[in-house]
Amino acid sequence: MSDKKNPTAVQIGQRIKQARKMAGFDTAAQLLARIPDWGTGRLGNYEAGISLPAPDDVKTIATITGASPCWIMFGLGPIRASGRDI
Repeated sequence: MSDKKNPTAVQIGQRIKQARKMAGFDTAAQLLARIPDWGTGRLGNYEAGISLPAPDDVKTIATITGASPCWIMFGLGPIRASGRDI
C-alpha cells in the first residue's frame, strides 16, 4: 500500500481551504460550526487531501463559502459563485 496522497485530492483540499479562508473562516472549526451534521475529521480529511469530497459535500462547502463548486472541484472558472473574480 502506498502512502502517497491522490494529487487530485490534494489540489481540491487546497482549494477548499482557500475558499474557507476567503469566506472569513480562519479555522476549519469555524466552518464546521455551520455544518452540524459533519464530524471534525471530515473537513480536515478533505483539506489535507486524504479523501475526495462527494459532490453534495462540495455543494455544501461552496454554498457556505460563496465559492463556485466548479472551481472547488476542477480549479476552473471564477472562484466566487457570483463570477466577479474573473
